[in-house]
Amino acid sequence: MGLVRNELMWGVTHEPRAPQAPDAREWKVEVESEPLGSFDLEGALSRFAYDASLRAPTSQPTCTLTRGRFGMTLTVVAHGADEAARHGRQLFESALGAALWPRSELATEAQFDVFVGPAAVADAA
Repeated sequence: MGLVRNELMWGVTHEPRAPQAPDAREWKVEVESEPLGSFDLEGALSRFAYDASLRAPTSQPTCTLTRGRFGMTLTVVAHGADEAARHGRQLFESALGAALWPRSELATEAQFDVFVGPAAVADAA
């Protein structure tokens, strides 16, 4: 679990770095928040998905909002699971702040889980 920090970075992109070493590969990253309450579901989800797609279009983020839980699944090129998790966490934090605007202060208290696995194995399951 991680804590979303109060660092809203509007307009900043978090594209994965291009592979520079043979150990870089694709990772499937899934991030899901704790239930954050009730929202204008259509508006919050569209802001969440739009912000994520602007910040990381090549990662092809898929966004959900179910029972007050925001979720995101994306593909990241990274040199390890930790780097992939960091990228996914940063993108999720930024998109969550956009989704909750103008109540972005809720994002500072949100807890979330990050799951990472090799993309080839994750897609085959």
